[in-house]
Amino acid sequence: MPAVVFSPAGIVRHETACWRGVQAKTVQIINHEQFEYRFEDGCHLLIAVEQGARHAGETFIEGLPTSTVRNYSQKLIFVPAGRSFYGIQNPRLLTRSLCLYIDPKAVPVDPDFRFPEAELRPRLLFENRALWDTIVKLKPLIGNFDATDRMYADALGGPLAIELLRLHGTRPAPRSVNRGGLAPWQR
Repeated sequence: MPAVVFSPAGIVRHETACWRGVQAKTVQIINHEQFEYRFEDGCHLLIAVEQGARHAGETFIEGLPTSTVRNYSQKLIFVPAGRSFYGIQNPRLLTRSLCLYIDPKAVPVDPDFRFPEAELRPRLLFENRALWDTIVKLKPLIGNFDATDRMYADALGGPLAIELLRLHGTRPAPRSVNRGGLAPWQR
């Protein structure tokens, strides 16, 4: 399973849930010592930072300039599949965030949107109300094993993927309409 790796490992407490095409992990930093984190995988990583402030540090996503922003509460981070993500910080507040690992091939989204082939760009410490609202709906479902809630979480993967595409200005290609002639299976 994909995961942001923290060093030292004992600095973080988390809870995990897996749904169709999405793995969610709550992350709670539990003390004020300096720590590092890194990630690179074949899935997309979307992080919603509920609370985060640092005395010093930096955050880096391959393809973007390094950020040294000190207060990053209520911000989002998007790391496309295959990109490197790294950071080091001396926390001022104990960070609370939600990491969503999105498998572009498994998330339930209409094939016309071509989500697995979409060229999504990295984004660092940004705001987007539609994405945030979808993430807020997923958070209370972590640790909940009710079948109805699981179906709801599975269904939210599609809107999450669509919001990422909309964030990047990607729209589905129009469906080709065949009128008349033989059906493809008859040719």
